Amino acid sequence: YNGVVNINILVSKTGDLFELPRIKFLAVLNEIESSLLQKLSEFIEELMHPYIPFNSAKESQTKSFLIKKIKKYLENNFNKSPSIILDIIYIEE
Repeated sequence: YNGVVNINILVSKTGDLFELPRIKFLAVLNEIESSLLQKLSEFIEELMHPYIPFNSAKESQTKSFLIKKIKKYLENNFNKSPSIILDIIYIEE
């Protein structure tokens, strides 16, 4: 069992990223350096660039692409293959 990674991507109503993705590791690794979390968050932000402004009509397609890439990143950088919960949250500014 490799645990769960919960990722929240906040999107403004204009379709832009509101901030870097928020990431929580649940029962994956005991201690994760904040710099590693920062790198993962920046990696996800880079993956999102071609999809900005975010199109909610293509949300499930985008999510499956992101999950596949994030899973590969976690396998390569953390030697873990956790379940990934990816939520896209729309923020009213």
